[in-house]
Amino acid sequence: MYTKGQIEGILILMARPTFKIVNTTSNVYGWVPRYNIAIRVTEKFIEPIRQSLTYLDIDNRREREKSRHVDTIFITKQESIDKLLDLIQFDAVNKSNDWSMFEKLMELIYEKKHLEEDGRYEFEMILNEKQNNKT
Repeated sequence: MYTKGQIEGILILMARPTFKIVNTTSNVYGWVPRYNIAIRVTEKFIEPIRQSLTYLDIDNRREREKSRHVDTIFITKQESIDKLLDLIQFDAVNKSNDWSMFEKLMELIYEKKHLEEDGRYEFEMILNEKQNNKT
């Protein structure tokens, strides 16, 4: 098992937050936000990391991805993502440089903007800002 500080380092170096908007007919507004944090590490580190996350009360699941030779740890529950975001220093250099954008998007989720009729616009503005910075 790893300490809280070691887990923070692992997250900064190895984790990748993902946020996307998915169109759906099951929602009144025709879209829903989907988000997760994926941690891809070699096989020998998966169980110790999962045990440490569980000890920190962060729900996670191990999943085999079709195109990968190793399993991935996924964190998908909003409560667990909240706890995980509290661990990370956003000014630190990180693998994906997506943490600050992910934090902004999750803040909109906490404010229930995804339940507003015109809420999609605010999410798309932040997501487009990320795309514009890449080009």
